[in-house]
Amino acid sequence: YSHAFWGNDDDGGVQKYVDSNGNVLTSANLPVGSASAEIYASIQIIEELLGIRAAAHVVPGIGVATTDKVVNSVTYETYYTYYRELLEEAIESGAILALAGNTMGVSQSSVNNYVTKDTIKSLGADGVARLFVRPSDDKSMWTKFIDNAADNDGWATFCIHKISESPTSGHYILEEDAEALFKHAVSKNVWVANYTEAFLYYTEWASAKVSAEYEEGSIRVTLTDDEDNAAYNEALTVKVTVPASWAGAEVNGEALEVHTADNGTQYVLVNIVPDSGTVTISASN
Repeated sequence: YSHAFWGNDDDGGVQKYVDSNGNVLTSANLPVGSASAEIYASIQIIEELLGIRAAAHVVPGIGVATTDKVVNSVTYETYYTYYRELLEEAIESGAILALAGNTMGVSQSSVNNYVTKDTIKSLGADGVARLFVRPSDDKSMWTKFIDNAADNDGWATFCIHKISESPTSGHYILEEDAEALFKHAVSKNVWVANYTEAFLYYTEWASAKVSAEYEEGSIRVTLTDDEDNAAYNEALTVKVTVPASWAGAEVNGEALEVHTADNGTQYVLVNIVPDSGTVTISASN
């Protein structure tokens, strides 16, 4: 929603402020409730405008937002403490499930820093690092970031401020570069999602357990995870092996495509919300 520093609390008024370039200003007149609105109202705005679930938060400001208390020799001790308390409150209430780190975290020379199944549980308050893309970048690093993550069952997060058809001011990439980046993602057969969807899916997947009971003409599949069902209810795609005699399959009256693996076994792909009960897959002609 913005990158504002709102001062020490929600009282508003003239506050010290650090702009997006790291310059300390002292004449920003901020409205009452600015700090809370940055966290809660921004989520509501995104959901209303785009019609999607928003449970992720990009930490605002420069450094001080989560880790540094001093910016350009100005100390923000009270602001730092207040923001952390507000953030913890938002997480406790379930408004926020995932945080994108306040620093990019992944440089063009360290594109191996993708998230893996083993690290998803230990991200901490600073969340997942992002690769900040700029028009002057070595474009091969963008695709290497995707390749490294995809080849290691990982998660790569891009930060793209603006896609422009011609050079402009601020952080942007050209449409032709964006098209090339997205085409490469498609060529790697990866799932591309918004931050909330990806975090929910990846977190559930990291602790998911699946079991199947085979009976004549049907398969009963149960999927569970270790997460809070009220918040973590993104459907996971489950690969289920089916008998070679099945010409087709269905679930809840919906037809499923029967695929054949390289080794000759047959399988179907079923989307299941963890802890939602048993799903029955039936043979069909």
